[in-house]
Amino acid sequence: MLAILNITLPLFLLIGVGYSATKLGFLSLEHNRGLGSFVLNFAFPALVFNAISRLDMRSEFIYEYVLIYGGITVALYWAGFLISLKVLRKKTVHSALNGLGLIFCNTAFLGYPVLAQVIGYEKAAIFLSMNLLFENLLGVLPTILLCELSAGKKKNLFKLFLTALQKIFTSPPIVAIISGLIFSLLGLGVAEPIHKTLTMLSIAAAPVALFAIGANLNGIHFRSSIKSAIPITLGKIVLFPSLVFLGFTLFGVDDPITVMSGVLLASTPAATLYALIGIQYGEGTATSGNLIVMTLSSFISLSLVLALWDHFYGFPIPL
Repeated sequence: MLAILNITLPLFLLIGVGYSATKLGFLSLEHNRGLGSFVLNFAFPALVFNAISRLDMRSEFIYEYVLIYGGITVALYWAGFLISLKVLRKKTVHSALNGLGLIFCNTAFLGYPVLAQVIGYEKAAIFLSMNLLFENLLGVLPTILLCELSAGKKKNLFKLFLTALQKIFTSPPIVAIISGLIFSLLGLGVAEPIHKTLTMLSIAAAPVALFAIGANLNGIHFRSSIKSAIPITLGKIVLFPSLVFLGFTLFGVDDPITVMSGVLLASTPAATLYALIGIQYGEGTATSGNLIVMTLSSFISLSLVLALWDHFYGFPIPL
């Protein structure tokens, strides 16, 4: 248990430091937006590119993971959307965000740092790249399309699709993934000064991001968010990882690293972008409330998955 706390507790303590720094007036929410922008546009893309570009993706890409995890992501997103829309009678924007909340993981800043300590940074980078593609193409893209359609901002469906696609593929993290994949597949090298620069930026990504997550929690009203956030939180950190484990089991995937990496990443809370999309389409109160409840609850979910991993399989890297 102490080994598990050594993995998860520092991450959540850093979130607490960010929260306290803003609460005590050392940092404003306006300043925190700058930290978030630095991570999203510079530090995280550097981390992603640096990790992926040095991998042999042709031999290390896990196709069964793509099919099973990706298939469950699609099924759960649309099930959540349709139940919210047809059964609960929510509006299209709210329903699309509910679907996204069920499958959108904070892979980069919570899942990846935890997973890297268990299986190593290079191996974790493979799962990082696959999950980021799933989350953006299978979650963010349809959500933006549905929200834009509901808002009536675009009438031409083809132009709407291109607009949403452009938003995703011009974002620095996705550019970094695609560039890293190209460098990996073509066996291209990176000049040493550039590699060192990217490494310096990469080191800052996780701690600054976790600090910024904590600082951002100051803008959310926690008490009023708990009740409405419970269904989405349970769906995200209980149902989704359970379905991922069931999917791997039913399809006979017996590699514990593949199975438990998918379960661990699925048990992380939604990324901050989830709340930002909600704010953009007038659902900021709901998505921000969901996000804070998920984030706090994920300390339990991540610790539980790690405990089960250690009990049934043992960690690949001694801690």
